[in-house]
Order: sequence, then structure tokens, then C-alpha cells
Amino acid sequence: MREADGLAALALGWDALERHATLPTQAADFVAALAETMLPGAPIRLFEAAGSEGVEALLPLCHAPGAFTRWRVPGAQEVFEPGDAVCRDAAAAQRLARELARERRPIELARVPADSTLIPALKAAMRGRARVSVRPATASPTIALGPEWAEPESRFNSRRRSDFRRAARRAEEFGAVTCEILAPTPDAFDALFDQAIAVEARSWKRAAGTAILCDPAKEAFFRRYLRSACGKGQARIAFLRIDGQVVAMQLAVEWSGRYWLYKIGYDEAFARCSPGTLLMLHALRDAAERGLTGFELMGDSEAWIADLWTRDAHECVRVRTYPSSLAGLVAVLHDGAVWARGRLRIKAWLRAARYALPGWIERHFTGEDAAGAARSVRRLSLPASAGYFHSGGQAPADIAGNYRLLAAGLAGHETDALLALKAPALGFDEGLVREIAAAGLPLAFDSLSEPHADRTLALAETIEAGVAVPARWARSLTDAERLRDGPCRIRLIKGEWADPAADVDDIPEAYLGLARVLAGRQATVGVATHDPALAEAALRILLDAGTPCELEQLRGLPRRRTMAVARKHGVPTRLYYPFGPGWWPYAVDKALARPYLPLWALKDCLNVR
Repeated sequence: MREADGLAALALGWDALERHATLPTQAADFVAALAETMLPGAPIRLFEAAGSEGVEALLPLCHAPGAFTRWRVPGAQEVFEPGDAVCRDAAAAQRLARELARERRPIELARVPADSTLIPALKAAMRGRARVSVRPATASPTIALGPEWAEPESRFNSRRRSDFRRAARRAEEFGAVTCEILAPTPDAFDALFDQAIAVEARSWKRAAGTAILCDPAKEAFFRRYLRSACGKGQARIAFLRIDGQVVAMQLAVEWSGRYWLYKIGYDEAFARCSPGTLLMLHALRDAAERGLTGFELMGDSEAWIADLWTRDAHECVRVRTYPSSLAGLVAVLHDGAVWARGRLRIKAWLRAARYALPGWIERHFTGEDAAGAARSVRRLSLPASAGYFHSGGQAPADIAGNYRLLAAGLAGHETDALLALKAPALGFDEGLVREIAAAGLPLAFDSLSEPHADRTLALAETIEAGVAVPARWARSLTDAERLRDGPCRIRLIKGEWADPAADVDDIPEAYLGLARVLAGRQATVGVATHDPALAEAALRILLDAGTPCELEQLRGLPRRRTMAVARKHGVPTRLYYPFGPGWWPYAVDKALARPYLPLWALKDCLNVR
């Protein structure tokens, strides 16, 4: 199909069958762009079924080098988009399925719509020739549009509407805000595309390696595909500008009465005003006002989409065929080995559960909100550090809003509480932190990964907030010496995140070394550990030097024996109280990673050493 006549045949077939297509990824331009950019050298074959009216069904497939590799849909691995055959009707799907059934090479349709007419046709055509496996695959999120979406804010609850208004006010503080959705001509496309991917590269995606600019082949694909779509008036590039500067973008196509969103991005320097959210609202409003019937969020069905925008999705399945051939036998053996490894190795099964279950919990359980956490903290008989655990993709402004709601719920009550903040989640935004501090409650920053440490400590010193110092990092001794005589509260922790260079050799001894450095300071030192022996030793060092100190314990972990140590020395205990949509996924993840926790809890309850 790489030859001119093959691509021409695909284009002619698409022109004849486009009105029967359900996805823009079925288009000839999409496949041709992949062939030229992300699938260099890969064999691509166009399977067709003809009838009295000419071509009635077509399906382009490719495969990796080798005699035993599978046919698969182009784009399934490269850009993780759903794909399907284009069929005039069920009868055409049956004729195409019979063509596929003649193949000796196995076939995988990694992410095909569950209602595809090809699936029952394949099952029937393969009967007696091959085994067909159909399993659930990642769904494709969708929003069904109607006139009511001309006011998209009205489709969300009061809390989300408040977030939208706050984001809009913050954006206006930066400057004049404008939105535009462009249908570029091919001549104008490249300059606009360059602006769009440059904005995406100024977000977290560049560090994660997922920005388009990080992958030259992917950049070439989207440039080639969307430029082709421009020629048909289908490409859309959306921008949100502040004082003329592009700070958020969308790359999409408008096809079959729907807006198909492929890529989004925003400039992290403007994260405080959630520009991506504001642009999404504009795009939804524009699509509804122009009478589009759907808004399709392409790619993976990520948790932030379900949390923020829609839980509706087009169900997809993975279809695999295993023909009666040597290649089919190899595929059976390969998939059987994968299946066996996943079920016979308990450690591997627990690892899969560890990563799957927290994500499922985050999608289905919202966790305790700020108002509920305020009530819980007020009921505690202990001082508390309240920390908000955000969901994936949650905007810094929204996270800060939850802290303000918590502070409002604690105002006017005689509660010894401080707010535990995560600086990276707030975008290291001093303005947001000062707004939280305005509520009057003391602040302390949690410790996350070592690369965030310098910016976190600098922000803490500027705000005069507390910090956590992890014993496992080699740099912490220097940090403790630097902070020793300052006014900020210091919390000693072993540390969850490893030192990228190398952890210290003896973490408990390093912990006590930090306590010795901080002994004699005037500001409070929090001893955060559930190890009774370590707590005893650290508290002795601090108390012998007259240092104000307290024990800090994490809600949910055994604390009977450590609190007995604190009572013995007359030291108060502070409870770290986590809340928010990310807490239970985090807690479950840690529990799965540490199966000894139930035994530890039992020993603590029975006071067994």
C-alpha cells in the first residue's frame, strides 16, 4: 500500500465509504500520515471487500517485521487511538471478515468500538478456521452536546462553577483574555501548529517526555495529518491568549458533526488560572452554538477526564484472532505465556493490583472533601496537620481553593491545626500560597522528590512556612544546618522518595544525626516516625537540649507504642490528617506495597515488640 496505487486505492475507497465511517482515524489521510512518519518500512496492506457498487468495506492493517507478527490497525500503538473497518453495512462487514479469515497471520484490533459490525462478522467467518478472543479495552470519553451546552458552566455543580469563575478572574489579572478556534488553510497551518506545540512544550509534558516536540516522528505525523485535514476544512487549532500571548491550545478535527480533540496543552507559567480549563469551556460552548452533536476526547480515558469533564464513554474492545497456522500457534503460545506469568506469579499479580486498584478507587471514590475534613479535625483530641491529596490533573488553583475551604471550616474554633502543603501541586506559586496563608493558620510544606527540594525550601523560607527534612537524602544534613536557627517548624522524616544519587547508608542513624544538628533550636521540631525506638532516641536528643518538640503520626498507621513514648516524655502528639480525592488511592497503593502492615497493626495493638 506504500505504492502510489495503494494509497490511491485507500483514498478512493474512503471517498466512497466516508458517510459510513464512525471515526476520523479510519480516514485515508490518517493512515497515509502514519505510513510516512511513524511506520517507516512497516508493511501496510489494504483489505477490501467489493460488491455490486464497488468497494463496500476496507481495513488497512500493518505488522512489524517477522514471519510471526500480527496484523494490527495503524495508529493503535503509535498514538493510541481507536480504529475500525469502514463498512457500508453488515453484509459488507461479513464479506470483509471472510477476506480476513483467509489470512494465515494472526490479527489484533487493539481498540475497536464495541458495537462494530466487524466483530460479529469476524466471529462467524473465523468459525472452524481460527479462535477469536474479544476482551474489554480502554473506552473513549465523549460528551453528547445539545443546546444546553451553549452555557457549559451550567452543566457542572456549584463547586466546579466556582472554580471556573475563580480561574477566569485569575486569568484577567494576568491581562486581556481572548479565545479563538481557527480553521486554518494549508498555507497558514504550519505557523499555527508551531505555536500550539510550543505551548504544550512549556507544560509538565516536556519533562515527562510526552509533549509532541519530544517525539520528532509524532510531530511529523500530526503535522502531516492535520495539514491534510486543513485542505478539507476539518482541522481546528484553538488558542487561549492573555494579552496576545498563547497560553493554552487544542489540536482537533471537526468531522461528521463532532469535535474530535487530539491534543491539549498549556503554559505552566499561567497554571494559576487554569488556562486549559478555560479553553475547554470555550470549545464546548462554541461547538454547541454551532450545532455540533458531540465532543470526543481522543486518546486514553484518563482519570482527570472522568473527574473534571465526563464519565460517558464509547466502550471499546480488543479483538485477537488465532488462525490454524504456525503463526497462529506462535501467537497462542506467546499470549498463553503472558497470561500464565500474570497468574502464576503472585508477586507480579500483586504488582498489577497495586497499580490498577488505586486508579480504580480514584475514579470511583471522591474521598473526604475540605468541609468534611474540617469537621473531622475539629473533633480530634490531638493537634493536627491537615494535608490535601489532589487527584491527577487537578489545577493548582483548585487545590488552593480546597485549602481555603478547610481553613474557613476551622476558623473560629479552638483547634491546634496547621496546613500541610505540597509545593509542586501548587505550581510553586507564591501568590497561591500567600492566599492560603491569609486564613491565619500556620503552613508547612511536605517533602516530595529530591529535585523539588530547592524550590520548596526557597518558597518555605520566603513564606516563613515549616518544612520536612528526609533523613535518607545526603543533602539533608546541609539543609538542617541551614534551617537550624530559622523560625520555621521542621519535621524530621525518614522520607518516602529516594535520593537520586544514592540514599545514605544508615537511615535511622542519619535521622538521629539530624536531630543532633537541630537540638537546641528555638522553633519546634516534629519527630515523624512510627518506630518507637527511633522516636525515643530522637526525642531524648531534642529534650536534653531544651528543644521544643512533638511527635507526629500519620492517620491510619499503628501509633499506640509511639504515642506511649511521647506520653512518657511529656511530649504532645500531632496527627497528620490526609484528605481529598487522592488520599484513598495513595493509602491503598502503600498498603498493597507493604503487605506487612496488617501484622504490624496487630503487634501494635497487642503491644508486642
